Amino acid sequence: MKSDTIALGAYLDNQLVGYAIFSPDNKRIHQIAVHEKYRNQKIGTCLIGEIIESCGNNLFIINVDEGSKSTHGFLEKIGFENFLDQFEKI
Repeated sequence: MKSDTIALGAYLDNQLVGYAIFSPDNKRIHQIAVHEKYRNQKIGTCLIGEIIESCGNNLFIINVDEGSKSTHGFLEKIGFENFLDQFEKI
């Protein structure tokens, strides 16, 4: 999977404060995160913007934690829609 993905990092003062891992071929964002201390400062928006420049607007984000209200709120705010949920059978 390494050869199919690209990792982006967002740095402030040489410190990694956010990252995204995506596959340009299938337009999937596998992971995106911003350190809690640096949220609401457009870092996540910039990471998504870089991915859109590389892949276009038709993106999918997979494996978003259902319990992360901040992640869901951010994704909805920038225009993503949740159209599929995944459930774990216990």
